[in-house]
Amino acid sequence: MSNYSMMQIVQKCTALSRYLQIPELATFASNLKRVREDRGITQEKLAEAADLNVRTLQRIESAKMNPLTTTLMRLQAALGCSWEDLFRTE
Repeated sequence: MSNYSMMQIVQKCTALSRYLQIPELATFASNLKRVREDRGITQEKLAEAADLNVRTLQRIESAKMNPLTTTLMRLQAALGCSWEDLFRTE
């Protein structure tokens, strides 16, 4: 069970996709890549599962693109991970 309410998730996703600065984007990108690799999923498979272009996923994982809120939600669902996994700052 997630520690985030749906409203907190939407707010966090919106903030991430609209206002993310380089350090936060880099942390999110690193977490996304770590979770994907820990699950043994290729970029191609994740992009397909999240209905994204592979190049878009590559840009998100390399912190060169701020993902849209809907993209964040599709990635989280496709990975089957918690929001904490993606937003962890430790």
